[in-house]
Amino acid sequence: MRMLRDIFLVKDTDQYICGWHVDDTGFWPATAEAPGVNAWIAIDDMPIDRGGGFALALGSHTAPWKAEAHTVTGSTLTFPEQGFRDAADMFANRTGSGTCNIQTSAPHLHAKMEHSKYVYDIKRGDVIFHDRWLFHRTVPFQKQR
Repeated sequence: MRMLRDIFLVKDTDQYICGWHVDDTGFWPATAEAPGVNAWIAIDDMPIDRGGGFALALGSHTAPWKAEAHTVTGSTLTFPEQGFRDAADMFANRTGSGTCNIQTSAPHLHAKMEHSKYVYDIKRGDVIFHDRWLFHRTVPFQKQR
């Protein structure tokens, strides 16, 4: 096994949570056709009664609507074969409305993912492995009172 990249994310209760998405080239330093597995490691408990913090849209990596979801988010799977000249060209000409915006840009796809979602009751040290093209999202935490 070879680890290509690690990222530390903090799950929050505010407006900056990320909706349904795949970890694209911003997270994966690999070509779109390269296979990959994400390992999501909890460094703290993320109890489901407080939100859970992490949800998977089960089967979304093989769903018949996955290509539409990739187009809506501007996934690297939709990039032109010849690529882009530079970052400015990519931001000006890529498809979609952004990585985390399926809920507003394609409510019908958001509903499909919500219907198939699974939220984990995660304990510190748990690891969730999933295909890199499986849609997943942040689940906001409820603050303890």
